[in-house]
Amino acid sequence: MLNVSVKTNIKEISKGLKRKQKRYLPRATKDAINATAFGLRKVYKKQAEHIFNNPTAFTVNSFQVKQATLKKMEGVVFIEKKREKYLAPQIKGGTYTAFETGKKSDYAVPTQNVALNPQGNLKFRRNLTSAGRNIRKTKTGYGVYSKGTKRKQPMLLAVFKKVINYDSIFPFYKIGENVIKSKFPKKLREKINKAIAKP
Repeated sequence: MLNVSVKTNIKEISKGLKRKQKRYLPRATKDAINATAFGLRKVYKKQAEHIFNNPTAFTVNSFQVKQATLKKMEGVVFIEKKREKYLAPQIKGGTYTAFETGKKSDYAVPTQNVALNPQGNLKFRRNLTSAGRNIRKTKTGYGVYSKGTKRKQPMLLAVFKKVINYDSIFPFYKIGENVIKSKFPKKLREKINKAIAKP
């Protein structure tokens, strides 16, 4: 699972605090962890909109939060499992091998003969063989062809790739570390002061 944890050591934090401050420390710590986690999710969403080209709501809303409790002082910001496979290559980079389905792979890479959606993907990637399209052999493997007519020959719209190379473009862990490092101490002081100020 792709995730970033927000956690701390209460014993370390309690050093130097007054007795009254220590009394509010557990709840303040829990609240600070959760505030930081939700703040990080907000940053991830904004960065996704900035880094990815016309991202869909499916991509932007990939980030979820598991909140800390008084029993477990750890919050987790994670990518929903069904979207993890989609985003992992953008985060980790490297070479990815497609799952084989018969003679073709799962990766259908568009050619210059086809218009793409605003996100840069095939408009028909969920149904490659609709509208008269068909899958057949190419010089190098298999591809998706348009429906031919008497006046127009079928065109190669997409080719199947067994392996795709990705560059790491979304610094998921670096963003998480930077936000936690800068936000958590401030949130903790804020929550402790707020608790002490209550009558």
